[in-house]
Amino acid sequence: MVLADLELLKVKEVQSIPLNYFELERNLGMFGNLLGTVLGSQHILTQAYRLFWTLLSQGYRTEIQQVIDVKNFIKPAHILRSIQLICYNWFAPKRNRLRPPAFTTSSSILPHLPPALYKLAYGRTTTPSVPSLVGLSTSSLGGSTSSAAAGLSSNASMVSGLTVPSLTGTRTPNAKKLNVAPDLALQRLIVPGTKPKDLIGSTPPPLLDDNTQICLSFHLMNSCLSNCRWGPGHNKPLSPTERARLEHYVHSQIAKLRPTSSADPPLTVP
Repeated sequence: MVLADLELLKVKEVQSIPLNYFELERNLGMFGNLLGTVLGSQHILTQAYRLFWTLLSQGYRTEIQQVIDVKNFIKPAHILRSIQLICYNWFAPKRNRLRPPAFTTSSSILPHLPPALYKLAYGRTTTPSVPSLVGLSTSSLGGSTSSAAAGLSSNASMVSGLTVPSLTGTRTPNAKKLNVAPDLALQRLIVPGTKPKDLIGSTPPPLLDDNTQICLSFHLMNSCLSNCRWGPGHNKPLSPTERARLEHYVHSQIAKLRPTSSADPPLTVP
């Protein structure tokens, strides 16, 4: 193969990413297999990814599919971009012989998509012209692009491009924020379809240890908005005392919501 052959392949290549949940799941599975093959099954990234895959396949598959395919809150590209940046932010200090950051699973904030990735995700033709997908290699996106021969760079300024708003205006004040490490026992206390305002009624929710209010949407309904007034409470799991207060509150409020059945009137014999 000569340079002319590589240039011809580059012209003919088609860049694409998953556009629905099931395409995303297939790509995530391939990336997990690749991660285990390259790094080994005992590597910290492989173990963290295995935990992520278990949570996805056993606990959140239906919900995330609804968020992506039905409600259209997020795109598969958001999840792929998040995984890419987690991997980059882990390897960058390792290359400089520094301690990598610890993995946090209490919450997840959706990244802003660079213009080129936004164009692939949303299919708009009005996106400003930018270079090809710099930093989005097939290894970082689980084979979702065919850019292996494109010589993509891993320069930090390119990879961290999500930290500035996209030129296409994808930044929204009410981004969806998912609770990626929910307390399933607490969530099972809630009857499906119950809204936070119905549960609250006239009794405000309990407080966190720092005297701010617990966000019921985030801790009981598994998601909230990024501009929630109780947003700081999204960033850490509940302490044992906070969880006990919330559990007591939920039991008390659910008891108020249950209809009281009146006893049958006594049977009178003439």
